[in-house]
Amino acid sequence: MALSGDRAKLYDEEAKRKSGIAPSAELEAAMLAVREARGAAWVVARLDAAGKVAGLHATAAEGGLTALRAQLADDAVSWCALNFAPGYPYGEGGVKQASLTCVGPAVGAMKKGKVALQKAGVVEAMPGTSMDVGVFQGAAEVTDDAVLEALRRNMPASALLA
Repeated sequence: MALSGDRAKLYDEEAKRKSGIAPSAELEAAMLAVREARGAAWVVARLDAAGKVAGLHATAAEGGLTALRAQLADDAVSWCALNFAPGYPYGEGGVKQASLTCVGPAVGAMKKGKVALQKAGVVEAMPGTSMDVGVFQGAAEVTDDAVLEALRRNMPASALLA
């Protein structure tokens, strides 16, 4: 039986949301290293031209948000994951990963429009993140205070690792 009317429209919308974004082998290895790290590790990924493969742009086992910010370009959409300390009662002394998206100010309108549609697929391609701290419009907005404020909305005792 074929779907019609509102049901068909709803099914079409669900099909559009499925991104089909796959991680590159390098990105998978980097995400595993970030999850296993106890320090301020991070990873930055970018999509290929077709928007189907999330590739590794940069990663480090230390440096935290300061080092990550240096990898954010004005003409690119960067998908990032970084370690943070969740604090009590979410694992005092533990480490979790948060994801953030940075849309450079020189990114074209069409690319900016696709960010919301691609976000779920990229987060799936970067497994292990426990929290999304949002979409930032340029590296200047990715401040320690802004990221920490977003983290503390759900985990009030969380802290950035340095």
